[in-house]
Amino acid sequence: MDAGPERCRTCAVVGNSGNLKGSHYGALIDSNDVIIRMNMAPTFSYEEDVGSRTTHQVMYPESAIDLDNTTRFLLIPFKTLDLQWLPGAITNGSNITYASCHLLSDNIKSDSVLVLNPAFMKYVHQVWLDYQGKYPSTGFMALILAIHICDEVRLLIHIQIHALLGMWIGVVEVARCWPYRAAPGRRQSSIPSMDLLSVFLLGWASIQAS
Repeated sequence: MDAGPERCRTCAVVGNSGNLKGSHYGALIDSNDVIIRMNMAPTFSYEEDVGSRTTHQVMYPESAIDLDNTTRFLLIPFKTLDLQWLPGAITNGSNITYASCHLLSDNIKSDSVLVLNPAFMKYVHQVWLDYQGKYPSTGFMALILAIHICDEVRLLIHIQIHALLGMWIGVVEVARCWPYRAAPGRRQSSIPSMDLLSVFLLGWASIQAS
């Protein structure tokens, strides 16, 4: 991917919440450099609201769907069986070990399949969630991944803030590209973790007050 001090790579993390219907966010979503979608979120016939482009489709075996040949499949392995499933899923199905897992389309080539290192999941669980819950959700993993690979992140997702509470937050810019400083090749550094923290705290406060 592009690199350099003047780069401002933008990401959109798009959930599969029905709240996107009627939002007319499609053009905004498609304007990003990297578009990350999750699980079985549909785009066909909803382009005006969710856009039509996808860079990475984040899934696990039970939520795998057919993808076009321009989209990368990003597997988050929650268990050992998920890693055993992948070779068969893109070949002949020989390692499909449980009925709820799906085969992938013939359009999916091995060089378009990515596997998120389990160490990254451990890092997110430890550093970002302080070991709350059994493991990070797919949406939260996608968000933290976007923060690591992009300079500006737009979040369009239904976030689970508490075990029993969820909240739709619309479009939130978790991290933004900052204006360049006068010094050549230098720019002000954003602090995405602080921006993200404010998103969660504001959301929790609004739920508590309602």
